[in-house]
Amino acid sequence: MHRILYLLLFPVLVFGQTAQETIDRKLTFAKEQFQTTNENNFVVATPYIKSYAGIAGSSFWATDVWSSAELLYKGKMYQVSELKYDCANDLMVIPSYTKDGIQLLNLSPNIYPDIYINIKHTGNQHGKMTSDIPVTREHFMFYQSTKDEKSEGVPSGYYHFLIEKTISLLCKYSSNIVERSNLKAFEEAETFYLQNDGKLLKIHRVGSFVEAFPLLKDKINRFVEENNINTQVSLNFDTIEKLIEFLNTQSSK
Repeated sequence: MHRILYLLLFPVLVFGQTAQETIDRKLTFAKEQFQTTNENNFVVATPYIKSYAGIAGSSFWATDVWSSAELLYKGKMYQVSELKYDCANDLMVIPSYTKDGIQLLNLSPNIYPDIYINIKHTGNQHGKMTSDIPVTREHFMFYQSTKDEKSEGVPSGYYHFLIEKTISLLCKYSSNIVERSNLKAFEEAETFYLQNDGKLLKIHRVGSFVEAFPLLKDKINRFVEENNINTQVSLNFDTIEKLIEFLNTQSSK
């Protein structure tokens, strides 16, 4: 928490502003961006109270630096100047600047079904924020899975669109705390899903694609054979991407 607050207050030291001047400026920005649409002044959120003292690494996706973002709220897009995705807890975090100081908040996911994070990153690695890396607009969707979907490995939560087409490819991030040699650290993991007709399916092996598209079984098997894809092992991202792109060519015919 102390590290996060340091990042928030760092510009104060650089530009010679007092902490209160920074808060006043950001509070003015927030009022300009958000019109009062409910009793909570638009932002529906709860306090973000997490402590990661003594744990190496980070719980945040892509970078520890705050990024601007756009939130979909009742069919209209709104902007926030600072947001991070805590993939260890599946929370979208924003700072709230008030006359009393800074409070970190979790956005209520059912209120904001789609979030677009404007971020500088290379893959999913922390700290790579050089000026020559372009800003990309990354689309995250909060998906409320059914009881049956949960039993099939599709949890409710935020999913990142990697391919957004008729048949989409999404990724669910996680970051667990592991202990090795008396050292606690975050260990990240990625799980891939395909989306078709609004439904998600966890991708394991080639059989996951055949299960999702039984009418294309022969074409999928032919594509797998021609591209020397191993049907007995879990698929890596590059292979999944090829299969998704192949299926989109078929769906367009």
